[in-house]
Amino acid sequence: MKLWSLHARSKDQSPCLWLICPSFMKGGGGKSVRRFVIFVRDNGPIISLGIGTTCIVAFAILTETTLHRLGFAALALLGVGLIAGITWAKRHLTELSKPPDTGA
Repeated sequence: MKLWSLHARSKDQSPCLWLICPSFMKGGGGKSVRRFVIFVRDNGPIISLGIGTTCIVAFAILTETTLHRLGFAALALLGVGLIAGITWAKRHLTELSKPPDTGA
């Protein structure tokens, strides 16, 4: 038995969705919960890196010593680079997974 499935329709198949959203139990709102879960699955790493990078920028602004400020700035640039790299890789892999256009 699967513990969790995005396409599950009964309470036995998806206990996680039943606990997250009570309106899913009544039969309403299931699509919005599924869309939210899919959004978090697809964009969670990018969102978390963005939040972490924002915190590091705040540390860089609030730090008084120049050496620490430069270190935090370097970490912030690394975070921005990681976000750009993940976004580029997602787009590139999406393009590669599309079927080739034969152009009749």
